Amino acid sequence: MSNPIDAGMRRSFVEKEEDLAWFFAFFHLPLAILAFIIFDIQFVFNLNTLFIVIGGMLWTIPSYFYFKSVEFESPSTVALLAQMIPLCTLIIAYLFIGEALSNIQLLAFFMILAGGILAAVKIKKNVFHFSKAFWFMLIACMMWAASDVSFKQFELGFNGFVPAFTYYLLGSGIPALFLLLHPKKFKTAMTCFKKLPGNAWGALLLGRSASLGGSLSLTYALTLGKASLTLVIVGIQPIFALLFGYILSIF
Repeated sequence: MSNPIDAGMRRSFVEKEEDLAWFFAFFHLPLAILAFIIFDIQFVFNLNTLFIVIGGMLWTIPSYFYFKSVEFESPSTVALLAQMIPLCTLIIAYLFIGEALSNIQLLAFFMILAGGILAAVKIKKNVFHFSKAFWFMLIACMMWAASDVSFKQFELGFNGFVPAFTYYLLGSGIPALFLLLHPKKFKTAMTCFKKLPGNAWGALLLGRSASLGGSLSLTYALTLGKASLTLVIVGIQPIFALLFGYILSIF
């Protein structure tokens, strides 16, 4: 659901992709702080918290490359390109936590991956080449995969899912603070969002809420099975991106 909303925001209301990426991270920061207070989670520093916070940062930093990709392709095509995430996850999970898929699971994996690659191929003057969105999404997918594997591995060191996800959420909000190091860019971003009309704010918050809900479900699913298999199942996302894109186009 968030894919077509994000694309609409990028193309109609927010000129710079880094501004949307900043808001993505900033949206998570107060929620993480609130979660620490509500669930009475004590802040401790160790290797588990360090790596899961880094994993959280790798959750939101790739949004810059994602928003850059929707500049060149439709939301449903970008969702298809996101099918590179299972490949990246499979490689990273195999190298770092020793996960592997069965032959049947690998077959399903390569079928989904093939669809994503074909979506990236363009024909220009009878020459095949990859869309510009492909390269941006490749970078984003590598970082998202590292984020997922990090959560899968280090969540085990926490006393339950909620504390682990809260630290993960905190990490995802930290990149928003980087913009404070660049006062001019921060002022430009603030000016952009102040000018947004009410309907754009509604769509923006709806998209971020849907994205956060999806990420919450995904990270919980990661605790129940293999990271690579979980991300293969996520391969049905383009169907919903196409469906919601069509529905939103009516309005």
